Amino acid sequence: MTTLSRPTVVPYVASWRAERELSPPLVFTNTGLRYLDEGPGDRDGRGVLWARQEQRRGQGSPDFGGINAFRQRQCMSRFLCQVCAGPPSVTAEGMLFVLFDRPEEGWEDWPERMGTTHPPLCGGCARKAAQQCRAFADRFTAVRVLSPAVAGVMGAVFDPVRLTPEPDCPVLYDEPEVLRWTVASQLVVILLDCTVIEDLDADLDNADLHASATRD
Repeated sequence: MTTLSRPTVVPYVASWRAERELSPPLVFTNTGLRYLDEGPGDRDGRGVLWARQEQRRGQGSPDFGGINAFRQRQCMSRFLCQVCAGPPSVTAEGMLFVLFDRPEEGWEDWPERMGTTHPPLCGGCARKAAQQCRAFADRFTAVRVLSPAVAGVMGAVFDPVRLTPEPDCPVLYDEPEVLRWTVASQLVVILLDCTVIEDLDADLDNADLHASATRD
């Protein structure tokens, strides 16, 4: 899975050049941030304010390095494949995620309890991604996760005094005093009960065999 080919598939979560990121006026209140013209779709079910972005999937050219906030949230909240938005690959060891982070020194059970903004993958899309995505050519870790849990957001946290944003950072749902000054752009999932996959090809082959036996 190291030979790169020309991309033939645009991930569902990827942005397109025609999908502008919008900057509606923000209002700073005693209870936190809100948009001046805020509507029902601007917050998620937990009341977190989300970045606005035009939804024009398929228009213009794909931005493989960009993520569409709405589609990332859709895939991550429902645990859908980030490439095709279908069901992810699931085996007895859990749901398939692919990580591009390096193991941290001293983190003996890495990636247990790690947060990620990358939604899971189905088997077919994992194979295509490994053949076509440049990130895979550097280094990746495939992991099966039994208990993935949506735990927070990645977003811009505004200073309520200076009224300026800090660089995007993860904010957990148990940090309400930070969340109320946050404009979210991606959901964060914590990976629990992880099994690192040493050979992704073999893992996917076994998953395919198991699925075929189940169907028969």
